[in-house]
Amino acid sequence: MQGRQERDLANQAAQTLDVMWHNLQHGLVRQVADYFTDLVGPIKNLQETTTIVPADETAYQQAADTFLEHSRRVKRTANLAANNLIDPWRGNVLQALASNLESVGSQVSMAGRAVMSARQNGASAQLQNAASDHFDLVKKHWTECAERTRNLVDEAIDAKAFIKAQETGILKETDRIEDSVDQHCLTSVVNGTTSIALRANRVLQVAMRETVNSEDPIYVDRVNEAAQWLRATITPMVADTKKMVLAMDNPDAREHWRVSSRNLVEAVSNVGQVVAPSYLHPFVSTTIPPSYAYHHKVNGLVGSKFGVSDEIPVAEMRQLHVQGGPSCGRSDDNSRPLSPETDIEDEFNYPMPEENQPIMAAAHALHQEARLWSSRDNELIAATKRIAGLMAKLSQVVR
Repeated sequence: MQGRQERDLANQAAQTLDVMWHNLQHGLVRQVADYFTDLVGPIKNLQETTTIVPADETAYQQAADTFLEHSRRVKRTANLAANNLIDPWRGNVLQALASNLESVGSQVSMAGRAVMSARQNGASAQLQNAASDHFDLVKKHWTECAERTRNLVDEAIDAKAFIKAQETGILKETDRIEDSVDQHCLTSVVNGTTSIALRANRVLQVAMRETVNSEDPIYVDRVNEAAQWLRATITPMVADTKKMVLAMDNPDAREHWRVSSRNLVEAVSNVGQVVAPSYLHPFVSTTIPPSYAYHHKVNGLVGSKFGVSDEIPVAEMRQLHVQGGPSCGRSDDNSRPLSPETDIEDEFNYPMPEENQPIMAAAHALHQEARLWSSRDNELIAATKRIAGLMAKLSQVVR
């Protein structure tokens, strides 16, 4: 009887472990979709503040703080993604790159301040040029490191779930643009449109990585065709946004923008349908914003299957000149994610939880209790320790 109860408890723990693992993966995918889309935007903004005449210390400090926080977020997300790379060497490389991002980021911030100070203090032309050259050098180093990090992170996540997360992000940005147009807020409309274009470009990058890694010509043609359709919808959406910005009170201009935005969302959804099946369970929270469904007359449209027109040619993808969109690197065949049973170590370095970390507090308490028991030949204790590890990692994704 006791053995049966232990097996039942072990099965329940295994089911809980599976749910937590999938939640962790979806949280990681959302972070990658958010933090690795406009990868070089913050560093470009930082560079622009160094050229302001006269020098604006407040503007530079704000840009530097934003850039450094961006570097920290990218680092944390990359460290989480490194656990998904089945090749330990590539996982170590990703962690090293992530660590380098934060340290080089600090050098970028100091180098930019040196450029601004040299110009502000009337330093010699030679000294100003030396400061600018050093800033360009460390900035290039950070950018290259960030792009290599992104390529490895893309290998570590599920492509289909990532495309769905980007689709959800595009829908939310579209919803915000609707509100911004109502309020005649030009800056928010431009920022939202830029974000949508960058997200669509990231979908193209991941789709192209799928074609590079596949040896199935039929699958490659289908993904290429879906990507070609998506690429063709980005420029019209941007053009219609410009027309709408110039005439925000013109209902026809706004309706044209809605149509082009809907076409882009359909194209993103179609890429997601074509990409190989996901190893993750669907995540129920990726819903369409209510106002988007109202304005765009969405009735089961987004997320359903869309056939690609036969008239769309299958051609090589042209490089899309959108800010922050470098080409993707080649992935190795062995860069598949680990299973829920193998990606979390039994022992985890648990930091003391803070007051705003209830999940970490629960994981810490569970871990302390489980440490009193040996997991050798005891599936229940082993599962408990693994659940504690997942809870600790989940607390890094969910705040």
